[in-house]
Amino acid sequence: MIYACFMLFFLTNAIETQLTSTGAFEISLNDVTIWSKLQSGRVPRVDELMQIIDSHISGGNINANEQFKVQ
Repeated sequence: MIYACFMLFFLTNAIETQLTSTGAFEISLNDVTIWSKLQSGRVPRVDELMQIIDSHISGGNINANEQFKVQ
C-alpha cells in the first residue's frame, strides 16, 4: 500500500513537471478557453480549476453535460 502511494506521488510529480516545462497549456470548456498557461504563466491548482469549472457550470455559461478538453 505504501509503495503504491509513493509511486502515485512520484508519477503525478513527473506529470506536473512535464506540463509546467512545456509552453502552451490551455483548458477549454464548450470551445471557450477557461485557462491558458500562456496568459497566466502557470498551471492551475486543482482546487482553482474545479472552482473555475464550477462557476462556469453554475453561472449558466455551459450545459453541465458538456465535455471539456485540454490542449
